[in-house]
Amino acid sequence: MIVGLFFLDTEWIGLIPMAVGALLSSAYTLRHAMAFVCTQCGAALPRDLSICPGCHAMIRGRVTEKDVRRMAEEEMDRRAAADIDYEDCPDCKPEQPCERHPLEVMTPDDF
Repeated sequence: MIVGLFFLDTEWIGLIPMAVGALLSSAYTLRHAMAFVCTQCGAALPRDLSICPGCHAMIRGRVTEKDVRRMAEEEMDRRAAADIDYEDCPDCKPEQPCERHPLEVMTPDDF
């Protein structure tokens, strides 16, 4: 809007091209944000297909941003758990370890 006001001396005439440009760009962005896309090849998909026309992958369903975030967190947790050397002990209970696995006493130097 400021660019339109800078190039045109009249205030309301400068706002019209900027408002039209903002509407067009928001419509374009909304159209692409709501489009169905194959995650394997990136091809645009109609809503009723079950197989991608580009790579012939099976379409299982729509994945939302929340689902992608949850899957990434689960993958990160899985990798972190794989890196930890953990022994599963049937005698240990939460907050009450068995005699073979005593609690480690921590001092302020450990932090």
